[in-house]
Parts: sequence; C-alpha cells; structure tokens
Amino acid sequence: MANALYPAYRLKRHKLLVSCATLAITVALTPQRAWAQAFQGTPTTASGTVSYARATPGTETITVGSSTATVNWAPSDTQGTGNINFLPVGNTATYQGGEALTNFTILNRIVPTDATRAIQLNGSVLSKLAGGATGGNVWFYSPGGILIGSQAVIDVGGLLLSSIDLPSGFTTSTSGFIASFSKSAPSAGSIKILSGAQINARNSYVAMIAPRIEQGGNVQVNGSAAYVAAEAVSMTLNQGLFDIEVPVDGGTPDSNGIVHTGTTGGAANASASDHHSIYMVAVPKNQALTIFLGGSVGFAPAATGASVRNGQIVLSAGSSLNDLGGSHVANQTGTNASITIGSQGAATFASDVFGLANGSILVHATADNISFAGDLTLQSKSSTAPIGVALAADNGHTLTINGTSNIAATLDRRGPAATASDSADATGGNVLIVSNSGGTITTGNLVIDAGAYGQDNAGGGDKSGGDGTGGQIDVLASGGGRIQINGNLEAHANGIGGNMLDGGTHGGKGQGGTVVLFAEDATSSITTTGSILATASGFGGSYSGAASPTTAHPVHQPSPRSR
Repeated sequence: MANALYPAYRLKRHKLLVSCATLAITVALTPQRAWAQAFQGTPTTASGTVSYARATPGTETITVGSSTATVNWAPSDTQGTGNINFLPVGNTATYQGGEALTNFTILNRIVPTDATRAIQLNGSVLSKLAGGATGGNVWFYSPGGILIGSQAVIDVGGLLLSSIDLPSGFTTSTSGFIASFSKSAPSAGSIKILSGAQINARNSYVAMIAPRIEQGGNVQVNGSAAYVAAEAVSMTLNQGLFDIEVPVDGGTPDSNGIVHTGTTGGAANASASDHHSIYMVAVPKNQALTIFLGGSVGFAPAATGASVRNGQIVLSAGSSLNDLGGSHVANQTGTNASITIGSQGAATFASDVFGLANGSILVHATADNISFAGDLTLQSKSSTAPIGVALAADNGHTLTINGTSNIAATLDRRGPAATASDSADATGGNVLIVSNSGGTITTGNLVIDAGAYGQDNAGGGDKSGGDGTGGQIDVLASGGGRIQINGNLEAHANGIGGNMLDGGTHGGKGQGGTVVLFAEDATSSITTTGSILATASGFGGSYSGAASPTTAHPVHQPSPRSR
C-alpha cells in the first residue's frame, strides 16, 4: 500500500544553476581615478553627510557623518554586457562612522545605465564605528540584481541587499528600521550569494529583498535575518522581530522565490529578550511557487543550563508575517505557495521551526538526511492539494526531529458569515507520514491535526451554519521503513459544523475524516514510547433561537492497524 502511495508525492530534484557571464569592464576616466578606488563607479551624495577617500589603489574609505545617508553610484562600466564587476576581487571598501556617531545607516543606490544589468560585489565590504569596532548598517540597492561572489567578504554591523527600490526612503532607530520597497524599474533582478561568500552582521540584522533570492554562501548574524521574495513589501524591524507585509499585488513572479543551499546562522540568544530569528517569506503574484530549502539554518545552542532558547526559524509561503504583533501570519488569498525541504540535498535546522504555506509543505529525506534540533511546527492551509503536509524518509535516509512535531492541514472558517449567503463549508487537508525502503523517521511527541471547522452564521431566515468535514491522516511504514515516536502520538481528523447564531434552520453538519496507522510488512514498524490517541469524529454545529441543530454524521474512528 505504502509503496504505491509514496512515489506520487516525491518531488523531482532541481539543480540551482548560477550563470556568471563574462565581465566586460569599461574604466571611466574621472577626476577620482576610477581605476584606483575599490568601487568601480562615481558617487554622489544624495542625503546626509558623506566624504570619500579614494586615492589608494584597490581601497577606499567612505566616512559617514550623519546617522543616515544615501549615496547614488554611477557604475564605470556603461558599455558592456552581463554583470557589472562593481567591487573586484581583492578590493576593500570601508564605511567609517564619524566621531560623534554611535551608529549609522547608509543606503548605496547603484543604478547602471542599463538597469537590467546586475552588479557584483567580489571583494570586501567593512563598516566601522569611531574607535575601530565593527558597526553601522550598510544597504545596497541595484535594480538589475546583486551577486555576492565566491571570494567576497562582508563584515558589517547590519546588512540589507535589495533589487526593489525605496521610493519613500527609510527611518531608523536604535532597535531597527522601517522601510517600504517597490519596483522602480520594469523588472527587478535576483539576489545571489555564491558558495564561498562570507557575510557577517555582527550587531543587528541581515535582510535580502528581491523577486528571487539564492543563498548559497555563509551568512552569520548576531540578531535576525530576513529573506523576502516579493516585488513590493513594507518591513519593520524592532528588537529582532520583523513585521513583513506584502500587498496583494506585490508578490513575486518567480516560481521559487527562495532557494537556500548555504548556511544561515549565528550566535545564540543572550537573554529571553534577545530575539534571534530567521525569516524566509515568499508570496507569489499569480503563479505557483515552491520555496526550496536545504543547507544549514539556525542559531548556536544556548549555554548549558541557560533558560533562553536558541532562536526561531519562521517560514512562510503565501503569507505576510507580523511577529511584532505576536502573530506569525496575516493570510493572503490563494493556495499556490508551497515549501519543500530536502530537495537541495542535506538540511540541518538548529533552532525551532515554524512553517506555514497556503499550499503544501513537504519534508523529504529521500536524497539525503534531514534533521531538526528543536520543535517542528508545520501548517498547510490547503484542503485542495493532494498532500497538505508530508514527512518522508526512504532509500536508507533519516529524518530526525529532536523535539515535538506539530503537523496540521486544517481549515478553520469559524466566525460569522455575511447575511446574504450561507456560511462556507470546510474540509480538512491530507497529512502523510511515510517511511519506506529502509528510511527512518524519528521524532519526539507527534501531534497531527487534519480537522475542519465550518463557518458560523448569524443571518437568520433559511440560512445555516457551514459543514465541517475532517481530512485524511496516513502514518505508513513499508519496505523496512521505521517510524519511531519518542513520546505520544495524537492524530485528529475531526469535522465540526458551524454554529447557527440567530436563525430558523440549523447548525452545520460535522463529518469525521480518516486516520490510518499501517506497517505494511514484518520488516517495517511504527513504534511509540507513549500513548496513542486517534479521533475522527463529527460534531454538528449548535444553534440559538427556534431552529434545531443538524444531526452530525456518525463518528468514524478506525482502529490502528499493524502487523
């Protein structure tokens, strides 16, 4: 049974191809000797106080004398094709804060004559405060995209890379920034961090904003990181927490949005109020989108005996995020955004993971091993995808979750409907936990929810509450596969009808879904060290007034099967 079921949900592996065109560099003869300085271009101060020391070949120092500043750069390469080598290998650009500044933020707007050409940063970018300590925030914007080369080193206080413009500017504070981004060119390029590139943000944040982000390098941040795939976004960072709002028409046209194959991490939280988080958010415009995640993500473990946790990883496909307001998501419309973990090779997550998608979430240890050091919480909002959430291991590979796994493919429409129509029905999604061909899934407590809640109705007349129909949960082992649960197993596929709050008809019907636990052969096993609770119940909605509640469909609770 499982052998026939599993291949239908296996994803093809996609290779991340990065094309580096031959560079054609035109050296412009300017009074500042374009061949001497680190950056291959001419700066113009647009706001703030900035001075330039550019006489030494291969190096330059840009001194920032105000808390915020903006510099417009005209690249020297105006006639070539392909990427612009804006900072060649071996060159070093240093941003130096003035004597009176405790921090600064400088925006570098690099706009080539041909706005479709990406710029490359292949050398070193440093930022310093008075006295020599690393500090200050350095932002780069270029409409054709930004490529961080394999030999690049960026060592700054905070870093922002964007191919989406800031037409309204930005504001900063001691704890973060507020900025709104939107396209100013017909199209916006990608942000690409090549393998070997090293990015260190020692004091604050790393943010990348573009329709497509490919992170194959090593990003280390003593704070929070945010990768946002969109064409328009409003962002607020405050004390390590992000509010990331993507308007309905601001999604990305790219089919992936984010591809992560490198390392994103950093130091552990120093205290409970020291928020270290990694955010990956991609919202599609009007096409299907799948985020691909591999590599290493997460923060270092907290010191032994410490009461604080080592940060969090927040993944969102199809939704904005508002961690500042205490809520991870503000749901967008559509069900065409998915998350796939493991298709890019081995994946390691060192911090707790919260993932939400309007489509499917697939964690597949089919080509390599995948591990989660903490809790894993995944929630699909789709009831139409063949699989809402899948955890899978095969071909002798392992999927390990050291903490609790909370897996949900629920549809919750609770809340009153408009008076003009019946309340909406709801159907739970499908959850698949499958191990075959010698694969092993190991987790702590496993909690699975494929329930559904019909919408309430307050309209009166002949209206009724929405029906609720539970989804399907399959926990399957075959071909020598093993599923080891070090704790309790709960699986719920309940259907709950919406309530009739003021009317003359009835509440919504409730119908239970299906829960199956099945070890296909003697070499396969599903084992738990704790208890098992499985429910697939139907509950009709309640009512008030003269109406009668509907009769719920019979409760369906299949017994776990194994042999």
